[in-house]
Amino acid sequence: MIPFYEKSDHNIRAFQTYRMNFPAHLHVQLELVYVMEDKIQMTIQDVDYTFYKGDFILIFPNTIHSYSSSFDEDAVDNSVLTVISGVMLTGEYINTLMNYHLKKPYIRSKDLHDDVIFAMKSLIREINEGKSLNVSKAYLQLILARTIPYLELVRNQSLDSYDLAHRIVNYISLNFREPLSLDILATELGISRYYLSRIFSKKLNSNFNDYVNNIRVSYASTLILTTDMSITQICDDAGFNSLRTFNRVFKENFHVTPSEYRYKNKQDLTYQS
Repeated sequence: MIPFYEKSDHNIRAFQTYRMNFPAHLHVQLELVYVMEDKIQMTIQDVDYTFYKGDFILIFPNTIHSYSSSFDEDAVDNSVLTVISGVMLTGEYINTLMNYHLKKPYIRSKDLHDDVIFAMKSLIREINEGKSLNVSKAYLQLILARTIPYLELVRNQSLDSYDLAHRIVNYISLNFREPLSLDILATELGISRYYLSRIFSKKLNSNFNDYVNNIRVSYASTLILTTDMSITQICDDAGFNSLRTFNRVFKENFHVTPSEYRYKNKQDLTYQS
């Protein structure tokens, strides 16, 4: 899991992810996804999709989306390439990205231009090796040139990006590390607790506690892999009120404890090097 909601100073980020699971979220960047192996389930603006190896997905800014994949022991590990970019790098496409959304936000493998695959792989290598931002921009705009003209655009309505579901997701994205409750959120948004619960059930396919905990545990998993912070420090930083709750939620999501997760991934990195 990667915390896409996290505010970042990076103009563009790229990574390869396995067994992607992430609850409903949105951000102001463009997100591009290429399925390398197996399949992945996504929900984009209340529509459920299954994408397979070779499919390509475009997530325009301020679009609510989520990821789901199997954690069965016998399942094939899915693998996706993901690029998240600020719209300022998209050149002539910036107005399209900010004022439209896609009727079908994907291109199936059989219809995908070879340039897109080449550019995605090259872009990830360029970004992660810290090379030229101008070259990265060129790859990004090549991808858009080979995809957007062949997709159906729908102009955004004035309130598309400001409905209640967007407001909920945005508020939690900014405040998940602080104490949160259904009552606090209802008060902040000026709606009833009951109505808020219905929005979580109908729009976000989750209850409040599960949703917030999944956001927190995904953020924590990134800290485990990218910092030397102790598990207790990570628990606190991610917004959990007890180490016991953190360990339980983490194991429900990853089937290992936080300490085991750190050890296993360090072993994998040692093996790969």
